[in-house]
Amino acid sequence: MKIQIIQNFCIKKPSFTSNKTYSILGASSVPTSEYGRDELLRYMQMASDFTKTLVQNGDSIITGCGDKGIVGAAYYSAYNNGSKEQNKVFVMQPEWGDEDKEHCEILGYTTSEAERIQKFKENSDAMVIFPGSCGTMQELTTLISENYYSKTKKPVILVGKKFFEGIDSQYQNMLNHGYLNRVQSTDELYKIIDSLDELNEAINQN
Repeated sequence: MKIQIIQNFCIKKPSFTSNKTYSILGASSVPTSEYGRDELLRYMQMASDFTKTLVQNGDSIITGCGDKGIVGAAYYSAYNNGSKEQNKVFVMQPEWGDEDKEHCEILGYTTSEAERIQKFKENSDAMVIFPGSCGTMQELTTLISENYYSKTKKPVILVGKKFFEGIDSQYQNMLNHGYLNRVQSTDELYKIIDSLDELNEAINQN
């Protein structure tokens, strides 16, 4: 199935003043399997619709300013449905080559994924993580670990119950074996949702 143009998910809307800020993390590329591509389109649409709701409510998002995949869908939805100032980014140095730095507000540049993850957390009220590759796995495990060890906890919301069931099973296993003795439930570290309604509800609870 041919991947649709990301901008087609967006409709031009007026600008708003930012209130809260949410990091949107996930795939910035296209899976090679047909099943993966079909799933990607669903998550791209969800990321776009979710971002549209955020910016129209006066909130902002942060991404890595990639122009493809789930991150690209959120990036263009923030700009097209809100304003450039609501579409915030941290740019990796050296750049990957897929960045769109024209339609966003650049908050800064980072030289490692670890540094960028910390910037996401420091500048966000919550982190929303869609399916992705190795970089996404690094982001979610780092942010979950931060919630476990740090006194400064921020919501980490994983979108895709089937995709993240292996990760969830591993954390449940660690909890059941007594390795996560600082928490009573993995709900204290992260939440997993599966629909746009659940995602909006999870955000409204924080």
